[in-house]
Amino acid sequence: MKVLTIIGTRPEAIKLAPVILELNKNPNIENITCLTGQHTDLASNILKNFNISNYLNIEARASSFRISQLLSNIIMGLEPILNEQRPDIVLVHGDTTSSLAGCLAGFYNKIDVAHVEAGLRTGNISSPWPEEGNRKLISSVSKYHFAPTEKSRLNLINENVSDESILVTGNTVIDALFLATKITDDESVFSYSGPKIRKNKKNILVTSHRRENFGDGIKNICLALNEITEMKKDVDIFYALHSNPLAADLAKEILNKNNQIKILSPQDYFDFIYLMKNVDIILTDSGGIQEEAPSLNKPVLVMRQFTERPEAVDAGCIEIVGTNKQRIVEKTTELLENSASYQKMTYGSNPYGDGHAAKRIVSFLMSRK
Repeated sequence: MKVLTIIGTRPEAIKLAPVILELNKNPNIENITCLTGQHTDLASNILKNFNISNYLNIEARASSFRISQLLSNIIMGLEPILNEQRPDIVLVHGDTTSSLAGCLAGFYNKIDVAHVEAGLRTGNISSPWPEEGNRKLISSVSKYHFAPTEKSRLNLINENVSDESILVTGNTVIDALFLATKITDDESVFSYSGPKIRKNKKNILVTSHRRENFGDGIKNICLALNEITEMKKDVDIFYALHSNPLAADLAKEILNKNNQIKILSPQDYFDFIYLMKNVDIILTDSGGIQEEAPSLNKPVLVMRQFTERPEAVDAGCIEIVGTNKQRIVEKTTELLENSASYQKMTYGSNPYGDGHAAKRIVSFLMSRK
């Protein structure tokens, strides 16, 4: 069996690295990994961290931030690879532009598509945008659907996807997290390179990069962080920037004069895992962090209006606060001051998996050979 695994962004690289490692271990599978160029440097660095060095790169990055240009560049860049390699399966992940492009390129070439992290839905086509639309489109033409949870499986069934084509696997991000924590726990092979985390302070990690938060959303988030530090002098905030200047520039403008806020460049994956392990609270609009943090017993406040990961909300591990400045301030302050509220969000099992999702995916593919 020949598999072409498509990776565009840093999160895709993180979540597909365990799958690639598992594919590469199987003597009956030839896996070809292809980077699209959407996040070339960030994605390649992740693969390097997991000792994955053999991959193609079509470098289809758009000259602007126009999604349509990026989509068409990737489809055209994949065309000669598909024609030359003729894989049995095109493997895509999640809901990015690269995933949609890989899916469409495979479909147009009559190659079966397998979708990892299938079935996530908010029910609102505009939030997150364009991800909700992307993943619905991918589901409509994929042959195999690897759903991380039972709720995701039911979402697919409600859209008339055949149950026989769906496998509930858990989320591969937990596989990656378990691999990464072993490395970051070993001082002989890992050394954190970021600013010091002071144990006599309350430490908060913040990320924001969703397109629907560009502008007023990020402005409100940053104003809330400034207000929190005015109220709480024993708090240090670590704001990890995204590589997209539309997400990063406004945050730097509002926060760069606040001595309690450490503005971090886009983080190496292992450094970021170290940060998550050692802070007290996480504020984010990221999807992957919502999945990872429960395994680290960290409360997460989600700065979005909707989440496609309701399992963690139901488990009490995360809470949606949106981008309302006062709501962010109030809930963060509650977690800082009220130990009962804090403990309530830090106990319980992770609803997103046990670290064996990649094995289940590869076994399923081999059973369909």
